[in-house]
Amino acid sequence: MCSQGNGMRGMPIPDTAALIVKCWAVAEEALRVTVKEKFPDRDEENITDLFHAELDVVLRRVGASYESSMQNLAKARAVGRPPRPWRSPPVRTLR
Repeated sequence: MCSQGNGMRGMPIPDTAALIVKCWAVAEEALRVTVKEKFPDRDEENITDLFHAELDVVLRRVGASYESSMQNLAKARAVGRPPRPWRSPPVRTLR
């Protein structure tokens, strides 16, 4: 694991990579639905821009969840409670 400047530890690389792959799949599926319903005639460049926006939203949600979990972990450690490891949100809650 890597150490971050704020004293928190990051996730191991395989876990991080798997989470990014999951986020990518969620964003791609959400975009498929959006394009089919709202933008069926868009070209590849527009769809790529839409995908980047969708992926950004998904990654921000996961990042916020992780950051919140790390804050809760620090609080639990401060009062002597055993920490619970962070787990990525289920795919269905990322959208």
